Amino acid sequence: MFSERKRKGTSLYDVVTYTLPKLHTGKNWYVDFKCYDPLEGSMKRKKFMLDSIAKISERKKRATEIITVTTQRLRNG
Repeated sequence: MFSERKRKGTSLYDVVTYTLPKLHTGKNWYVDFKCYDPLEGSMKRKKFMLDSIAKISERKKRATEIITVTTQRLRNG
């Protein structure tokens, strides 16, 4: 009677454990992302502030470094 229909794109192993880091510009410059904290059972936000760097070009370089390193670390677990 019940069909074994499976939704498109779903799997038991498709649990989202993090979001990719993103640069936010405006009044405050920062890079943020969320990562799953198993102790609390929820996603926690991590934020790297870039306001202390005076030059905009240096802020962009530092943000790129943070994003690439953080993305690698998140993908590796």
